[in-house]
Amino acid sequence: MTISINEVTTILTALVAVVGLILSIYNFYVDRKDKSPRLDAKISNGLLALGPETSDLMLLLEIANPGEKVVKITAVEIKLKKRKLVFIRGIEGTERIPFELPPGNSATFWTPLREVAFTLKEKGHTGRESIRACFRTAIGNEFISKKFTVDIDEWAKSY
Repeated sequence: MTISINEVTTILTALVAVVGLILSIYNFYVDRKDKSPRLDAKISNGLLALGPETSDLMLLLEIANPGEKVVKITAVEIKLKKRKLVFIRGIEGTERIPFELPPGNSATFWTPLREVAFTLKEKGHTGRESIRACFRTAIGNEFISKKFTVDIDEWAKSY
């Protein structure tokens, strides 16, 4: 079996065209990814240092901006299945909502874990429930943390 120079040229031209298409798609994807906001949301529990003393156990909601664009955060919420707990009176934290989160910066918000558990119990939840931190931006995007489990009965009984 012999291959002519015309066939080799045709095959190489096709390969170059396919590689060019793949590189174009990759560059388009990278360019779009750089332009969209990238935020990392986290939820955990911890204590606040108040001089030589510490606070009650707090639910900590954290948001970080590893991207390259400033993002305006307009809401901090707790997500529970398809429902949300909204902080109508606001939530304490390192920023006041709404705020702009520059690239390379983060913000942390906190609320007593007992209050969250009591509110969930009032809404009819019992036992262990998974909740998530939810941060909304000015354009309506939501950034949601991984799940955090709260034992509602344990924490709400002592409120």
